[in-house]
Order: sequence, then structure tokens, then C-alpha cells
Amino acid sequence: MSTIELRPCPFCGGYARVLRCAPGCSFVQCTKCKASSDDSNCVEAWNTRAPQTIERQVKVKPLVWVDLHGDGSIYETSNDHPLGYHATVQCRGRLGWSYNGEFFKMVSGAMIAAQADYEKSILSAIEPADTGTTRETARHLDEWHEDLGFVTWWKFPVNEPAWIGTPNCSDWPGYHTHFTPHPPVPSEPGQ
Repeated sequence: MSTIELRPCPFCGGYARVLRCAPGCSFVQCTKCKASSDDSNCVEAWNTRAPQTIERQVKVKPLVWVDLHGDGSIYETSNDHPLGYHATVQCRGRLGWSYNGEFFKMVSGAMIAAQADYEKSILSAIEPADTGTTRETARHLDEWHEDLGFVTWWKFPVNEPAWIGTPNCSDWPGYHTHFTPHPPVPSEPGQ
């Protein structure tokens, strides 16, 4: 039996797993935010969701939720939202929490999905400033070749300074897993 690898949660980046609730009935759920996919093709549905960009140059303010009836059954975004954005998360009994036609096991999962949609709509209207530079994507150690020479080495998650050199160097730490090329040499100031 082949195993299909699950992509990280498109809302929070958390680890996902397949849960089986009865014969022929399963769903994918994030272990962090509890977002889920109850589709009959749950793994395919989960893996084809558009991932949310986690690293951004701008930060979107979180939505403010109001308990509409005071009993925890319906939450809406605050009426004083500066852009007039409105979202509703509603308890659907045994089905869980609904937001925009999707069901979630926990209210936090539905709220995270609403926040992701909100951020997506805000960020889609922002045009990135042209800084003249492009951001490099880290490449795996297996892709390095000695013809590339000295590069910048990283270990993810990044929690220490990068190391510059090659795996052929005598002081190679041996635990870095990814690399990026060096940026171009800057021109002199005033040129």
C-alpha cells in the first residue's frame, strides 16, 4: 500500500494527519489549529489547498471576534472593522464549526481559516515594492557541487548564524542541510 505524504496545514503550517472515524470515513486534520478536510478524497483535497505564505514583509492585523448571542454558538467579526470585512463562524452541532462552507472540528480552526482568507484578500491587493533584489530559495545539500565554490550554509529552522564555506573545508560543521549562493558584490557607495 503506497502512502501519500500530507502537506503542511495551509492555514498555520502545522503537521497534518489522517484520522479515521468509521470504515470508509476519514478526514485530514491539522494537529496545531485543528483545521480539517472532510471531503471523500480528503488527502487530495488537503494537499491541493493553496498554501498560505508564512513569511511576509507586511503583517495583517488579526480579526476581532464577537460572541453574537453570548452563548458561544455564533461568532462574527467586529462591526467596526476599518475595511468593512465581515465573517461568521457558526456551530453546526455534531458537524463542528462552519465557515464559508467548510467544516472544522474546533472553533479555532474555523477562525484561523477566516483569518487566512482575510489575509489573502488584503495581501492580494498589495504590490510588492521593487527592491531590485530577489530572494534566494535554499537548496538542499545534495544539490551542492564543488564547482559552486563557497556558499552560505543553513540549518533549518534557522536559529544560529549561517556558515560560509564548502563541505570540503576542514572546519565544515557537518550539520548544515541547505545552502544559498552568495549575494553579488555591492558597488561602492555613490556609484
